[in-house]
Amino acid sequence: FNTIALILMTAPLIAPAFGAILLELLGWRSVFTFLALYGVGAVAITAWLIPETVKREKNSDSIAEIVGSALRSFKLVLSRAPAMGFTLCGGFSAGCMFVYLQDSAFVYMEVLDVSSSLFPVVFGANIVAMIGFNRLNRFLLKSYAPHQIAPWGCAIQVSMCAIFLATSLFLEPS
Repeated sequence: FNTIALILMTAPLIAPAFGAILLELLGWRSVFTFLALYGVGAVAITAWLIPETVKREKNSDSIAEIVGSALRSFKLVLSRAPAMGFTLCGGFSAGCMFVYLQDSAFVYMEVLDVSSSLFPVVFGANIVAMIGFNRLNRFLLKSYAPHQIAPWGCAIQVSMCAIFLATSLFLEPS
């Protein structure tokens, strides 16, 4: 999961800089043109270059059997407290990251008056920090189990959220 997370963090690291270059050189429409071409390319690569890994006989499982199996699996996972704890922790952490990805451009450029050319650098610094903590987690997993590390990560994240909330409620952004 650490490696997957590391790979997934490269896109938010590269995307703002690439988008700023497109915006500066070709205008805002070029961003949407690139995204459309990227989507078409991703579908083409998936359809033509990635082999099917599981071959099923035609009509081997009914939709009801597939849905029933999935629901039984969900029930099994949801009935275990440790699994729910890790699921909620991961969900809230991912939610925080998506809020950052969604709103950071507005906050940096509109509220804090960061230029569009400097935004990728400021944004990228946060992604580099996430990558650093990802690597730290991988290192810690050599000596500790996930259930020993997770409370510390959650405590840090909750503390930082509380600091950000208090700062935004009681101080002017600086």
